[in-house]
Amino acid sequence: MGDKLMPLVSVVIPTYRRVESLERAIKSVLGQTYTKLELIVVNDNGNDGRFTPRVREIVETFARHDERIRLLEPTVHKNGAFARNRGAEVASGDFLAFLDDDDWWALEKIERQVNAFSLLSNEWGVVSCRVRRYRGNKLICVLPKYQDGNVYKDVMLLVSDYATGTLMVRRSFFKEIGGFDENLIRHQDIQLLIRLTSRKKLLQLDELLHCCDVSDGQNRLGVESLIEAKKALFKSVADVFEGLKPSEKHAVAAAQRAEVGRIRIKNGETLKGVIDILGLLTAPEALAKTVKMVALRIWGKQKAKKEIDVL
Repeated sequence: MGDKLMPLVSVVIPTYRRVESLERAIKSVLGQTYTKLELIVVNDNGNDGRFTPRVREIVETFARHDERIRLLEPTVHKNGAFARNRGAEVASGDFLAFLDDDDWWALEKIERQVNAFSLLSNEWGVVSCRVRRYRGNKLICVLPKYQDGNVYKDVMLLVSDYATGTLMVRRSFFKEIGGFDENLIRHQDIQLLIRLTSRKKLLQLDELLHCCDVSDGQNRLGVESLIEAKKALFKSVADVFEGLKPSEKHAVAAAQRAEVGRIRIKNGETLKGVIDILGLLTAPEALAKTVKMVALRIWGKQKAKKEIDVL
């Protein structure tokens, strides 16, 4: 495929107080085997005097040798949804991809996804991939292959985990659904997935192309904050939720409550947590899928251990 026929891919990296890992994220984009791309780094630190100068220095260092990278600097810090949307607004690509500043990609990630899109009809709006999870430099889990198609129900049931950094989406489609909901403090990733996959199909490549570092806990929520975040999420996607059957609504509610229960148990609220989780017994669909999800996570940890043993 000649360069003129190759679609342009716009990659957006929002960065907030993680300059120590930003270089790794940038290198994994600029080093892609697919070269027709632009990289937009969005400095989400506002007028901060500590992190902003360092972000500028890092981007300028790369820009001296690669004109595909540029820095976007909104005047205020709001949240990740705001930063990603600002990057998407100035993007020129046929496709959009998002990468967090503490994550990185396998070097063939974009090429594999562009090739997949070339074989898909317009009813497919998103291409994802599988994930390796790290804590620092230690591989801790390999996430499984999930379902393809209109997967929004599985997303609501918390049994399919397509990280934002795995997604490549047609830019016109992202714009059509309104992008990320900037009113959400958390769960913007789930909101976007529900919006995307309730309208078009998602294809997940059975390839481990995204590397996610889960060691930074800056986005972890307490129980009450998590409950409020979930209320805001389902207000944002109320039209999709209301389109579910009554049994499906009940299953989604039970699955979401069970997640709150798991956080309660971690925080020492064992009795309340167990009660929350036992709500799954009243929702057979949610219970069956949750058991399957737990089994897949156990498999993923064992798979990761085998990969480490091989290395």
